[in-house]
Amino acid sequence: MRRLAAEFNQAGREWDKAKSFTKCVNIPLPGGPDEREVLICIPPPELHLHLRVINHLFDEQNKNGINRVNYQGCKMAGNDCNKLLQKSRQLLDDLPDELKQFALCLYHFDCMREACFSVQLDSNFLAKIGTFKKSYLVLNVSVTPKVYAVFQLVGEFCTLTGKALDPFSSQQTSGSTQ
Repeated sequence: MRRLAAEFNQAGREWDKAKSFTKCVNIPLPGGPDEREVLICIPPPELHLHLRVINHLFDEQNKNGINRVNYQGCKMAGNDCNKLLQKSRQLLDDLPDELKQFALCLYHFDCMREACFSVQLDSNFLAKIGTFKKSYLVLNVSVTPKVYAVFQLVGEFCTLTGKALDPFSSQQTSGSTQ
């Protein structure tokens, strides 16, 4: 990207020719050697993935009569999401048959979350991502960018680093900037 941006600048920054430089018109922000994967410089944001995937699943299930109480914009925060995930096994027993797949998807997300979003990376993390993906796709709901990131980028990141996401979490360092 750096090389292409430099070549674009040397060619006079003619915007109608940007496509010839794969639209790399500015030097990338992440530092480090060109060989470094961008994914290593900018890890998947575990908290946002966690919240958005659960809230998206819940939003989709509103069509099936699963509703939440109106509170702070109707979205669940981290602790609420965790409570729901902890109860996913119980939901499998309690929900009617037509909603059991929803509970199973939540359970598989929780297994994937424990494997990839914790301090230690589970050795079966790729299988757990795959199981979650299969149970999610059975629901026939849209795959948002955050859901795609869980399906694809989390596994790639964990494979590249050999580590779970928690040590790279922005929550870990956000207090140190104050």
